[in-house]
Amino acid sequence: MPEIAERTGISASTLRNEVPRLEAAGFIRSTTAGRTRLLAPDTDSPVHDDVASLIVKTLGPGVVLRALLEDVEGIDEAYIFGSWAARMLGQDGPAPRDVDLLVVGRPRQFDIARVCRAAEETLGREVNPTTVTPAEWAACAGAFLTEVADGPRVDVWS
Repeated sequence: MPEIAERTGISASTLRNEVPRLEAAGFIRSTTAGRTRLLAPDTDSPVHDDVASLIVKTLGPGVVLRALLEDVEGIDEAYIFGSWAARMLGQDGPAPRDVDLLVVGRPRQFDIARVCRAAEETLGREVNPTTVTPAEWAACAGAFLTEVADGPRVDVWS
């Protein structure tokens, strides 16, 4: 549990109090190995698929894209920008309808299109990629890149 507390920013005492509630509700299950308590999603729960889908669709574009981009060669950096990044960073506004992705590098466009299609299926939202070279990104070539560089963005790959 200390790792979960650290990753989520939730105190260990709060986590200890919430684990029994999450187990009773069928969201997680726990086992013990020695003095260690192991937690895992309760994949047999009738609500598992619905909750997992909701979490991915609301919080997961960075995680989903990072996993999909792992197999793509030629990427130096990748960021979520625009309204989704703004909401992830705490700015008020309406729920984003799509995910804007900036890819810096020289990947094959076919690979980026494949990643975006797969992400769209998982997220239930359109993913709009923009690919630029490292030199274009470093120079903030043009008003669009300047706006992305100065605006809210969330690191997906670096």
